[in-house]
Amino acid sequence: MFNKDFYPTPCNLAEKMISKIDMKDYYFSILEPSAGKGDILDVLLDKNKYSRKNLSIDCIEIQPELRSILKEKKYRVVYNDFLSFYSQKKYDIIIMNPPFNNGDKHLLKAISIIKKYGGQIVCLLNAETIKNPYTIYRKDLLRQLEENNAEIQFLQDEFKNAERSTNVEIALIYLNIPEKIEESDLLKNLKKAEKEKEYCFETKQVTHNDFLKNIIEHYNFEVNAGVEFLKEYERIKPFFKSDFDVKYERYSISVKVGENGYESDKINDFISLVRKKYWKQLISSDKFRQLFTSNILDELWNKIEELKDYDFNEYNIMEIQKELNRNLVKSVEETILSLFDKLSYQHSYRDDYGKNIHYYNGWKTNKAYKINKKVIMPLNAWSSWHNRMETYHIIGKLLDIEKVLNYLNYKEIESIDLNKRIEQCFSQGITKNIECKYFTLTFYKKGTCHLVFKDDDLLLKFNIFGSQKKGWLPHGYGKKNYEEMEQGEKVVIDSFQGKTEYEKVIGDKKNYIIDVNRSLLELK
Repeated sequence: MFNKDFYPTPCNLAEKMISKIDMKDYYFSILEPSAGKGDILDVLLDKNKYSRKNLSIDCIEIQPELRSILKEKKYRVVYNDFLSFYSQKKYDIIIMNPPFNNGDKHLLKAISIIKKYGGQIVCLLNAETIKNPYTIYRKDLLRQLEENNAEIQFLQDEFKNAERSTNVEIALIYLNIPEKIEESDLLKNLKKAEKEKEYCFETKQVTHNDFLKNIIEHYNFEVNAGVEFLKEYERIKPFFKSDFDVKYERYSISVKVGENGYESDKINDFISLVRKKYWKQLISSDKFRQLFTSNILDELWNKIEELKDYDFNEYNIMEIQKELNRNLVKSVEETILSLFDKLSYQHSYRDDYGKNIHYYNGWKTNKAYKINKKVIMPLNAWSSWHNRMETYHIIGKLLDIEKVLNYLNYKEIESIDLNKRIEQCFSQGITKNIECKYFTLTFYKKGTCHLVFKDDDLLLKFNIFGSQKKGWLPHGYGKKNYEEMEQGEKVVIDSFQGKTEYEKVIGDKKNYIIDVNRSLLELK
């Protein structure tokens, strides 16, 4: 009935898993991504049945028969295949006993989910996954477990007397990944909006063309209209009483704002909802989306709930702009360097991906590297479920690469809608040499993507930026002529690019030596 990789978790082992969890908070959002029959969750709920903790549990299970059992037990099943699962929901805890044959992929997926907001993971794996890391996924998993200070306990005979018996040694893994909290003065200098302002209401059409003045005027019009409507309702509400008995406060016509009750503070609730709507509109506008990569946008989106306490006006918008300008240079530099790492050493542990980089003798190190013209990335566009190539899981990463190259590029270049181009090619069965703005793409069903840079100068700028930030190029790089350099500096230049290429850089320093401030001004 059940597949060969299904090994229900014994009760005593589930108790060991649950004992790892720090349950000090009142509310927990929990995900069990290989829920099976719900054996782990049964023990979890039993352990907490007398506590006052609020547990919100989501389940994922790939086998239809097991999903039916979970639903009969009243567990909330939110998806079938964990490896293709996508959600922005925040989970505090992921507790899991994934299939032994690909547990590495499952735990990597769980880590990627928890990393967004911070949280805890308890996972059972076949011990061989940890002790014999011969695949790309196992090596990646070992690296991430080390980076996140995972606790690993090896256990023998835990399944010896289980529902499905096996003598395999297992690894009980616990991670507690802290929430990433960035220091920011973004909201400190904003003027706290008054709880209610007396607005002068006047019906008029919006006429300003300037984006900010236009959207602010829209906001004021909507707030003024709504507030005037609610005031008018309060004035005429006594005429709508559903009973002449003065003891009862019931009305035949009621007004509800948002999700709050009818007797909430309607005006202030309404203003908060409208503020939130317009802050969201501003952040999702082209002015923001074209400039920021997804990680920066995510941080802005996380502030939406805070921003609804602030009036949507020019002052507060400018305060946000000032804060962004203060932090943008650092954020952009980190984003470029992060991509440099992703396209180079982070994938170089596998033979195929090792071809992404070229090693050279760096300044005081022999482990410097630069990115080659062609790189291979673990980017899976193939959907086995729909039996076709799809952009859903890949487009975000590719857009981030394009945005980084936008920061580095000073040339006028034809703009290409990346998502539209790839979708159009996939619909025509084209998966090789897809022409994009800065690169060509080739996708393979095995889950890799070959990216080839079109502009050698742009790739050189990328490598110069990354190598300088890593401290692999001499301090005088781009400042001294080749003949003025000491012998040690010349050795590095010869290994990195050669004298001829370096002289080209010296002759056009403004183009090759990246000034992030200038790049941002070009984009604006």
